[in-house]
Amino acid sequence: MFNPTESNLANELTAVELITGETGLPAVGPLDIGMRRSVNSLPAPPSSVEAAADVFTTGADSFLDAGTAYREYATASAVFGTKGSRNQALDLGEDSLLGGGLSRSASLVSGRSQNIRSVRKQGLSQEALENAVGTFTADSSGKVSVDFRFERGGRTGELAIFSLEEMGGLNQKEFVKEASRRALKGGNQGQIVIKDKTEAAQFSGSLLGERNFNRGKTAKTQTVRFSPRESFAVMLVPGGTVADARAGNQTPFFSIAEFNPKGQTQIAKASNNTFAMEEFRSDRGKADFNDVIFRLKGAPSNAKPLGQLVNSRNDWRKTPLAKRFLKEPGFSPDPDPKPPAPGPIGPEDPPKPNTPKSNPPKTGSGGNDQVIRDISTAVAKFNGNSTQAQIIASGANSITIGSQTIYIGTEQVSSNNQNPILRSFDPKNPKNNWKRRDIETSGTDGRGYGLLWTVKSLYGVFSVDGTQNDGTDFRKAASGAQLNWLKSYGFGGGARIGIIGQIDPSTGKLLKAAHLSAITSSGRTNTLNISDATVNGKGNLVIKAKSFFSPRQPDGSAKEQKPGNNADSPFDYTVELTSDLSRVVKTTAPGWS
Repeated sequence: MFNPTESNLANELTAVELITGETGLPAVGPLDIGMRRSVNSLPAPPSSVEAAADVFTTGADSFLDAGTAYREYATASAVFGTKGSRNQALDLGEDSLLGGGLSRSASLVSGRSQNIRSVRKQGLSQEALENAVGTFTADSSGKVSVDFRFERGGRTGELAIFSLEEMGGLNQKEFVKEASRRALKGGNQGQIVIKDKTEAAQFSGSLLGERNFNRGKTAKTQTVRFSPRESFAVMLVPGGTVADARAGNQTPFFSIAEFNPKGQTQIAKASNNTFAMEEFRSDRGKADFNDVIFRLKGAPSNAKPLGQLVNSRNDWRKTPLAKRFLKEPGFSPDPDPKPPAPGPIGPEDPPKPNTPKSNPPKTGSGGNDQVIRDISTAVAKFNGNSTQAQIIASGANSITIGSQTIYIGTEQVSSNNQNPILRSFDPKNPKNNWKRRDIETSGTDGRGYGLLWTVKSLYGVFSVDGTQNDGTDFRKAASGAQLNWLKSYGFGGGARIGIIGQIDPSTGKLLKAAHLSAITSSGRTNTLNISDATVNGKGNLVIKAKSFFSPRQPDGSAKEQKPGNNADSPFDYTVELTSDLSRVVKTTAPGWS
């Protein structure tokens, strides 16, 4: 629609000229050089205040500074003549600019649009999902409480919180369905915390002249217990229920903007623990973020501050009513509406406590007491320079074969990339002192979770959330597999799958590998977590796992859920593999055929 040209920069057009297409008007303040570089010539002048607002709703992303854009637009609105028109222009322009958070350059907007389309089809990787703006992280207790503070919106709906565990790689429809399922199920995966059709907010009155829409009995505090440090998000279903959203009959809004219709922000942080959501799309009309206001304790969030998203005239935090629920003990208005300085994406998981493991490796399986295994789903991080004492303190899984002890874990190689790592220590045989950092070194995230010693062979348990065509992922060791689903990650990306790999105990080299994954109804690869591995009397490996969405048949196709099986994901799943990792002997999952 817009094509930047050098003439835009040279002419130093004022905002009035840009909006009306007319020249010779009084200069109301030329755009600063940063904005001139990103504002593009309009194909035709807008015909009305509404049309101008629409232009800015879709095109103002090209401004580098939303605040400056608003000031220029407010001044430019004078060309529409009457006082009423100017006020209308101010309301439409300011809300469409600031309410939509339109503060990016044209190039960033183009990339963002492409990213939104990509999310709709492929979702976000688990790491990107847990670090997305609008996520919450439970504290060390895992206990989260929610209070319904104020309701201005007239559409009855429901608000829910849900865990983001293993939701990486889900496309838009799958994400909505799984988020809804978790909220409807209740428990430690999520819960519906506000039902404003039958519950009234805890405060009544007005914010900036807009009264509440309370109905029913006053809502009580809702409590959800997540795992410590678990990431979760918020979902609002305006004008309907979570069940409606799961059935595809209602469009929900999420605290994570990427999963909203146009990638727009629908949640704002009013204070340290008070949040507000819009029940209408924030990129359309008046975005004052006062429709559903709630307090959430026990989980900090990186949601955008309210001051970034509303204009000063609509900042309801200054009203007497808001001060009552914002200034309760432990709650204070956010004093800094400025966006934080950009920084690198952090690690996907918080560091584990530096305490040695209390559970020793398991021994014995398949009638052989010499089999040793130490496998878990916890992430232990160390690097190539870590001492043995530091590795032990990290909680890394390990096995001891004679005088040799081998550890497996995860190395944080960059701010947004992890690789599996193996270390071996042997005080009696120095040749067995080695470290292996090249198991998987691609740009996708790889991790090491456990080890299995069968007397004949050593196996490592890993995970990965995608593939890259550079010869550095697990496919380099999986070419000997007879089944396609064992050879590679499969279709999709972002979901974390399991890898079983044969390791040379004398060097740590990855000899063979097999990919193990679940499958969605659309045929996309989905999450599978390996929880245990043993060897049976036939010498075959028996892998215990949790399958998110459908478990697979031995040939890789999806199993069918038996009638009457109402169990929810993840599903218990067992895979029997030949010891050379080339073939699946059988797979079983209770309630599936």
